[in-house]
Amino acid sequence: MIYTELTNKAMKLAYDSHAGQLDAGGIPYIFHPYHLAEQMDTEKRVCIALLHDVVEDTHVTLKQIQERFPAEIAGPVALLTHDPKENYYDYIKKVCADRDACFVKIADLLHNMTEARVKGCGVEEKDKNRWHEKYMKALYFVVNAIEEGVSGPCKDQTLLNRLLESFPGRARKNILIHLDQGQQQYLNPCQIETLQDKPVEEQLKYFQVEYAESREGSAEEDYQRTKTCSLEEALHENRTLFSAEGCIVGFMDICCHTDCKRKVMPVFVNGQPRMVRQTSYLDHGRAVSETKSLKLLWNDAAD
Repeated sequence: MIYTELTNKAMKLAYDSHAGQLDAGGIPYIFHPYHLAEQMDTEKRVCIALLHDVVEDTHVTLKQIQERFPAEIAGPVALLTHDPKENYYDYIKKVCADRDACFVKIADLLHNMTEARVKGCGVEEKDKNRWHEKYMKALYFVVNAIEEGVSGPCKDQTLLNRLLESFPGRARKNILIHLDQGQQQYLNPCQIETLQDKPVEEQLKYFQVEYAESREGSAEEDYQRTKTCSLEEALHENRTLFSAEGCIVGFMDICCHTDCKRKVMPVFVNGQPRMVRQTSYLDHGRAVSETKSLKLLWNDAAD
């Protein structure tokens, strides 16, 4: 935690405003914004994290925030305040306009997906699935917005890496993100006919995930390697299925490699490979290029 006169002020307001409130697990709500604030790397972001739910969930108004805090804090807090009348993803896209709000939102989403917070509290699986779908979609939008504005190694890239390393992973089977586009946007007619009306568990056998690695220019060894596994096996590594009109069409991949250009990306069947790692460096004076990718393949052997 960064302690300054301004962060202390934000801490006191958050504590007073959320007094008596509990989260879904019955824990005093103040621990949520405090947890987010502990992960932030600047005074401004600590204040935004502490105050991110104050206007939305307490008696404090945005005008009061604007009167007590500078615009660089009040502005992102306003963006992070969700009007229940507004479509959730329209709200997320507004958050994406501000870098500081994005980082707080990523920490917020990851904490909200941490199921240990509601363990033993009677939360039903359908609610966990609904939360996961909602927050995974939002996570993709927000992370993508940051990556569009980050060029090369920097403090923001370091913070993004650190936040995503805390991703809680998939504790449940076959969590689906339902896409708005139709099946024909991702699958050919034969694939649609094969998958249509089959349970998700049965559809999984029609896919394989291919991992490809290559190295070129090394003084020691050049190589190209590929290996495949079932989609079901791949889903145990922080991945979630995409579904279009009931058919599996891909999965969401979260990558925490430092040199991975895109941290959160979809991987679609019939689509381009997901570049997990693409680096260049010098080895004994020679330029070396390394790549690592994964791709979702249609498994003809299942027919």
